Amino acid sequence: MAMLVALLLASCSKQKGAALVPEDAMLVMRFDVTKLQEKCGIDGKNSEVKDWVKEQIKDMDVDKDLRKKLLTIVDDPTASGIDLTEPVYLYVSGNVKRGDFDGGLVGAMASESDLTSLLEAALEEAGDEFSLEEQDGVKYLEANGTVMVYNGDWFYLGSAGKDVDDLIEQLKERAGGNGSIVGNKAFEQMCSKDGVCQLMFQGAGLEELPDMDQVADMMPDGLELKDMAGVVDFILDEGEAVVTSELIAFSDEWQDYIDKASEAMKPIAKEQTKFVSDKALSCFVNIDPKELYTYIKQMAKVYGIDSESLAQIKDVCNRLDGTLSFDGYGISDNGPLFTVYVGTKDNGAYQMLKEAMAENDSTATDGDADKCLIPMDYDYDWDTGEITPSSWGELGYKNGQTYFSMDSDNAFSAPEKKYPTGEIKGTGIYLRFNFSCFKDYLDQVDGSAREVMEAVGKLFDYAETYYEDGGKSVFRITTKDKSKTPVEAIAKYVKKYLN
Repeated sequence: MAMLVALLLASCSKQKGAALVPEDAMLVMRFDVTKLQEKCGIDGKNSEVKDWVKEQIKDMDVDKDLRKKLLTIVDDPTASGIDLTEPVYLYVSGNVKRGDFDGGLVGAMASESDLTSLLEAALEEAGDEFSLEEQDGVKYLEANGTVMVYNGDWFYLGSAGKDVDDLIEQLKERAGGNGSIVGNKAFEQMCSKDGVCQLMFQGAGLEELPDMDQVADMMPDGLELKDMAGVVDFILDEGEAVVTSELIAFSDEWQDYIDKASEAMKPIAKEQTKFVSDKALSCFVNIDPKELYTYIKQMAKVYGIDSESLAQIKDVCNRLDGTLSFDGYGISDNGPLFTVYVGTKDNGAYQMLKEAMAENDSTATDGDADKCLIPMDYDYDWDTGEITPSSWGELGYKNGQTYFSMDSDNAFSAPEKKYPTGEIKGTGIYLRFNFSCFKDYLDQVDGSAREVMEAVGKLFDYAETYYEDGGKSVFRITTKDKSKTPVEAIAKYVKKYLN
């Protein structure tokens, strides 16, 4: 029975701070402070960051008792009176268009007396300009339009609004469950995540932002912003940082839209990587072209695409097989070097592009019906005023691919090192950047730009982003040092650089 009571109390306490978030909040950020400290390397007795903070506090010109309290809090943040073993929440709510909005930081309390003691010590140091007040079992401190309100269960730090008494009454009502966001589908989804912090936004709140009418107009028929929300999770682990995002449907229409989008996303074919290197930037796409045209058709009314142009777009989509492969493999004096391959059923797309460019007299054939050269850079003769092409790109159709390459010798040539196809994740789209390419570009830059590029190349391994089923997308960045989180790796480098 004692264990059951303890579990119930622990479960309830997790909602004490969350309950203060209003149900109409447009943005909410959730911070797991304990996990954030752990992943950033600032917990434990041997933390260099803690040692540095302590040195700064020791040098502060403040009362001895206040300095002692602050030093204690560095080792044990909960000694401040705020329970940082539980999440804290930062929110924004209201109508931005009317200027009627507010925001605050809320969370659970560990000890009302400890926070009171800390605030009283700080007020004594500051003088008698401000004072700690109490009303109906709630303490508050107001200063310059900002107020801190707290009791034994929760705290609020944010805008005082027009009337502190009204604010306190609102907070007490939310704490009791009236007008609280607790129970909201997206909010509960956010709270179930395991990252160091999360972000949630509600479409209903975003509708009130300036210029959001244009976004609402872009919604496909049957979809409204108010019927969706989004959740983003920030994860820190040894050797990587990951950001996941997903859409949350509040209506059947939105759920159907998410499901159909997932159905349109196809696995990346191994064949797509055959002529792509992993030198710098690479991207692969495999999307059902029929669904692609359906989306473009929905957008046509928003962007004013006429029926003739829409018919041409439909013709192009009918020629596609849905695949695209991109290889950005270097930088030359004339700019980036890249090749792009688009899967097509015939050479019709190539012919359309060639004819469009021929109207500007900007192509040259080389005797091949399915290949032409496009000038990419020019030499200018200052004496005669004559302009002549100095470099050419190649546009063509071959083996079911309409392609363009900045270097004609690179098209359809297999790279020396095979692409790491086994690392491709998700469906529909996969994008990857290899930071090792920076070492090849160092001679092209100097000064601080070179130092930054060199540092980034040494710190990071690769970054990738891709789509997962269910309206989810993932961004990941990895570090060369797999024993530390990216934050720890960056902090170590910055400290070394400053020294």
